[in-house]
Amino acid sequence: GDRVWTSENGGGSWSGGETLAGPSSISVVSDDERTLYASMYSGGVVKSSNAGTSFAPLGGFIGVTTWVLVDPVVPTRIFAALNNTVVVSEDGGATTQRIGSQFPNAEVLWMAIVKRELVAGTAIGVWQVNLERKPPCSQVTIDPPSLIVGPLARTHTFEVFVAPSCNLNPTSSQPWATISTG
Repeated sequence: GDRVWTSENGGGSWSGGETLAGPSSISVVSDDERTLYASMYSGGVVKSSNAGTSFAPLGGFIGVTTWVLVDPVVPTRIFAALNNTVVVSEDGGATTQRIGSQFPNAEVLWMAIVKRELVAGTAIGVWQVNLERKPPCSQVTIDPPSLIVGPLARTHTFEVFVAPSCNLNPTSSQPWATISTG
């Protein structure tokens, strides 16, 4: 197993907490550094309220869990990459539900919260979910000023997937970009 090590003095000294069997990630609650969550390859999510000295399993997360992330604005909202999808708990881990019907059934490699957007990198692409609960099919802007490609590439495809139920009209202000749909 792997032990969780903590320091209370900026790394001057370290103490070992509970040994966990197969942790895959750890997320710390932003306004309470003693509360942390660990996702477990062996299954589920565990919580510590004492900086990793001990952990208890959360009942809502069942299955192989590769990533856990606590919402820094709503600390009772916990996201987990669970059984090849992303689930969310709004009640601190007691219950969970799958995030949206459009999120793919694919291995989640990483997750982050950026400007109130949950961003998840999967084996088949990067997916983004708005945490402010914007209405479905809201217009978004994806307009990179440049795209770096390898020395032998003449063109490069930058794919953006839109749910089939959304009727959006893609445009770009960049002269180098060509948009094709279908």
